[in-house]
Amino acid sequence: MEGTGDRLRLGRTYALLARVRRYQVRYPEALAYNVQARTHFEVLENAAGVNDQIAFRGVVLELMGRFEESLEAHAQALAFARANGDLSGTATALFNIGEIHRELGEYDRALGYLQDALGIDQQVGDQLDIAYSHNMLAQAFLD
Repeated sequence: MEGTGDRLRLGRTYALLARVRRYQVRYPEALAYNVQARTHFEVLENAAGVNDQIAFRGVVLELMGRFEESLEAHAQALAFARANGDLSGTATALFNIGEIHRELGEYDRALGYLQDALGIDQQVGDQLDIAYSHNMLAQAFLD
């Protein structure tokens, strides 16, 4: 039987393998490793790990052009982050949803999500996330 430390290391390893496969544009493999990582984090009741894997799935599905499924995953990540009081996770999910709506040409919807993400980023004070949100807002306005 795996100990907590072993399960956490395995979860992190599978998450890293998923990320590497994503960067290698091997999306089906990335999703397979993502499921394994999420399973380990769920057993550990590691909310941050679970939410990261839900969001990761959304990103990979977006890269695959599967926008509806990606929106579903990001909506799930948003609900999960809100339920756990995770402001950074909430902002990230809003940002990702806004980005997809921008890609789909739904600019008014995109702007709403992106502005909400920026507001939370500013509340949290993460300068990198604030910069990303400003950048995506600018892109949405340009589009």
